[in-house]
Amino acid sequence: MPSARRKTVRHVARVMDSSGTEAKRRAAQAAADKAASARNALRRDTTRKRKNEIQTRIDGVTPRTDIEEIRQNPGTNREIDLELDWHRRFDNEIPKKGELTKKELKIQALVDAVNRHNTTAGDDTGIQEPSGSTVYHSQTEDVDMDEEVPEDGFYMDY
Repeated sequence: MPSARRKTVRHVARVMDSSGTEAKRRAAQAAADKAASARNALRRDTTRKRKNEIQTRIDGVTPRTDIEEIRQNPGTNREIDLELDWHRRFDNEIPKKGELTKKELKIQALVDAVNRHNTTAGDDTGIQEPSGSTVYHSQTEDVDMDEEVPEDGFYMDY
């Protein structure tokens, strides 16, 4: 670039820098970024609180295990949905909420979930507790030992 052109470009750049427009733009962008960050944090906190409230409601459910009781007195849609949500934590065969648009479908899904829950509750692999944890029964196996181990449990052969 010729030196005269370079001189002009540098002069224009100095004028722009001295006007402070770029500094003002950066400050405005920083303020906008900070405001967006605060909005996102508020939205995350609101979502987290809502999910925790829902989880607390689901944890408080005592699921019914009697199929005849469910068929005779199914309860409201909200109660059925809470029980289905409780079962969904352990059973991925329950249809999504959007697929269960009618009460009859919800009742049938709940009955199916209770059937699966009742059949898996007696397995040797584990029992689902209402708290959501699985309790495993200890299984013992007889093992033949090649050598006797002293009573103190410490044995070394060099």
